[in-house]
Amino acid sequence: MLTHRDIIALWPSSADLARDLDVPGDNVRKWKAHNRIPGWYFTALATAAERRGYSGVTAEALAAALSRSQEAA
Repeated sequence: MLTHRDIIALWPSSADLARDLDVPGDNVRKWKAHNRIPGWYFTALATAAERRGYSGVTAEALAAALSRSQEAA
């Protein structure tokens, strides 16, 4: 099961993901550090992953990873 950190690591760099989502690079670095991507980015992130050919990155998978991380906290 992928974590948010694992999903971010699919991209060549945090800067590449930031460009794909049109967000500041600091946002992505903070998401990675906290292992948490805000829910309002799930659909855009899934679309960006699909464009890059990354499989298994869906809004549902992102929500499940968030749920698991919250249960572990």
